[in-house]
Amino acid sequence: MVKFLRRTRRTNDALASDKLWSQVLASSSLFDDLDSVRRDDLRDLALRFCASVHFSGAHGFQVTPFVQLFVAATACLLVLDLGRQHFAHVRTVILYPEAFVAYREEEDDIGIVHSGYEALDGESIEQGAVVLAWKEARPRRHDAPTNLVLHEFAHKLDERTGTCDGMPALASRALRTRWRKVFGEAFERLCMSLEERDDDLGFDDYAATSPSEFFAVCVERFFVCPQTLRTIFPDVHALLAAYFAGKSVV
Repeated sequence: MVKFLRRTRRTNDALASDKLWSQVLASSSLFDDLDSVRRDDLRDLALRFCASVHFSGAHGFQVTPFVQLFVAATACLLVLDLGRQHFAHVRTVILYPEAFVAYREEEDDIGIVHSGYEALDGESIEQGAVVLAWKEARPRRHDAPTNLVLHEFAHKLDERTGTCDGMPALASRALRTRWRKVFGEAFERLCMSLEERDDDLGFDDYAATSPSEFFAVCVERFFVCPQTLRTIFPDVHALLAAYFAGKSVV
């Protein structure tokens, strides 16, 4: 017991290091626009996240303090104004060194169940763990339009209503109606553009898989390249801006 407590204390001290926090902030352009107050708030959220969520490595991957704090800080960007309670149901983060294989069962349109294995870079298990491949989740100074950590934790916001349908918990029926309309029309437009190939919106086929995946991809774009999202889907951007500012949540 004494050895366990000492090991935990050393880990906590490592996570709280000013040097480590500076390394996390410098590792990704996601944090560049935060002022000092916002950075302090994010740090507090990330440390509380680390204290309540179990991180584990799979296939020999070592979860270092940097890995843990970077994932926590990136995830907590989503709840910087919403509050830590929006991730209260997140208990476990599992990290693989690279893409992992997961078993899948899917029912097609005529009721036939297809099963098999699929290589994944990330997964948000409904009411379960967030699973990430570090090769794709690791920080980059100039982020691509995609961000695996933001994407998978967006699914955790989505599932707070009990259903992963592309709509997080909102404060009123009117807001939910507005959300369905705006996101539904944008999703339809994306699906049509991908089908007809006559209007390249800069989204790949994965975003058209389901409303839930479309929401997660839009969340990525909102944080990584907001101007692009604002140009393509201005109403979607406006709804996400209000949501992440804490103006339309329960």
